[in-house]
Amino acid sequence: MDSIRGVTLAIGLLVAYCLLGCHVALVDAQEGEEDVPRIIDFTSDAASNEIDEGQSINMDCEVANLGFGNGVGWRRINPPVDSNPGKTVSLAYSAEVEAEVPDRYKASLRGVPGDPKRGIAKLSISSARAEDSGTYLCEIKGTIKVSKSIEVNVLVLPGNGSLVFKREEEELINNGEVSFGRNDKGSFSCSVSNVFPKPAIRILIGDKEIASDAVYVASSEDTGNVDFKRTIYSGTVTVLDYAIEPEFNGKLLSCEVKVGKKIPVVVGVMLSVAHPPKLSDCKANSATIGAKEVSLTCNFEGDPRPKVTWKVPSGQIIQADIPGAVTATEKQGDKGYITMLKITNVAQKDFGKYEITAQQEGEPDVKTTITLTEVKKGPARGSSTAVTWSLICMLLTTLLAVLGC
Repeated sequence: MDSIRGVTLAIGLLVAYCLLGCHVALVDAQEGEEDVPRIIDFTSDAASNEIDEGQSINMDCEVANLGFGNGVGWRRINPPVDSNPGKTVSLAYSAEVEAEVPDRYKASLRGVPGDPKRGIAKLSISSARAEDSGTYLCEIKGTIKVSKSIEVNVLVLPGNGSLVFKREEEELINNGEVSFGRNDKGSFSCSVSNVFPKPAIRILIGDKEIASDAVYVASSEDTGNVDFKRTIYSGTVTVLDYAIEPEFNGKLLSCEVKVGKKIPVVVGVMLSVAHPPKLSDCKANSATIGAKEVSLTCNFEGDPRPKVTWKVPSGQIIQADIPGAVTATEKQGDKGYITMLKITNVAQKDFGKYEITAQQEGEPDVKTTITLTEVKKGPARGSSTAVTWSLICMLLTTLLAVLGC
C-alpha cells in the first residue's frame, strides 16, 4: 500500500512540474513576442482601395519593434494580363524610392509620438494611373521578414463615346425609344473601350439579364518603363435574335458596364412592343325610360393604341369625342385604357345590344357585345288604393240595385 502511495505522489509531482514549466515557457514566449518586429495594420485612404485615374492614394503601414538592421520595404505585384502572370516590382525601402520608379511615388517612415517602439511607413502615389494598379506589399526586412498586402485598383472609367449600344447596326441613344412589331426578334451589342480593370458588361430588359458573355481585348501602351506598362481593356457583349415579348412593352432595354466596384454606367432605351388589341371587363347596365343618364364601359389594350367604336341598337356607329345624345369618351386606366358610352334622356330605342369594336392596323378586329336592359316602371304611388275604392263603390251600387233602393 505504501508503495502505491509513493508512486501516486511521484506522478502528481511530475505533472505539477510539467504544468509549471509549460506556463513559464508560454509567458517567456509571449514576452519575447512583444519585442519581435511586426506589422500592426496596413490600410489606405481610398474607399475599397479604389481610385479613379488622376486621383491620389496614401497607404499607411503601422509597424512595431523595428530594431537595428530592420527596415520597411514596398513592393507591388502587377495585375496579370491575359495569360501573363503578375510581376513583382520593388518600389521603395523605408524613405527611399527606387531610382527607376516614377516621380509620382513618395515614401516616408516616421515614429509615433509617445511610443518609441511604433512607426508609420507611408507610400503615396499622386495622379495615379492604370499601371499603378496591383497588389501592394508592406514588408519588414531584416533578420525576421513579415509582410501584409492590399489590392489597389486605379480605375479608368468609360469616357465620352467609349460606350456604344447598338440594335444591329443602329446605335441606340440613351433615354430614347426603340419599337418592335409583334413576334419580332432583336439583335443587340454593347461595347466599351479603353477601361481598366476588365469590366463586367451586361444587356438587360428591365431587371432580366439577357446577355453577359463578353469578348475582351487587352492592349498595352509603352510608358518607357516595362514595370509600369499601361494596360487597358475593350469588351463586347452580343445577343442575336432575342424574342421580344409583348410584356416587354414599356420596359428599359439597357447596356450596363461596371468597372471595379463603381456604380455601373448605363445606356438605356424604352421598348415599345406592338401587341394586338384586347377588350376586357365590359359591363352591361340597365335603366328606365326617361332616365337622365346611363353609362356603359369597357377596358381595352393594345400597342399601337387601338381605335374603338360603339355600334348602338339602331345601327349607328359612335366614335370617341363626337357630340350627341349618345357620346363616347376614352381615358387612361390602371391597365391600358377605358372607353365609356354615355346615353342621356334614355328612350325606348336605346335599349338592346351594343357592339364594341377595337381596331389596329395589321390585326383582325376584336369585338364584344353588351346589353342595356329596360327596367319597367311600377304603378304610381296610391294607384292600388284608388282601384280598391272603385271596386267597393261598384259592389255597393250593384247591391243597392238588387235591393231596390
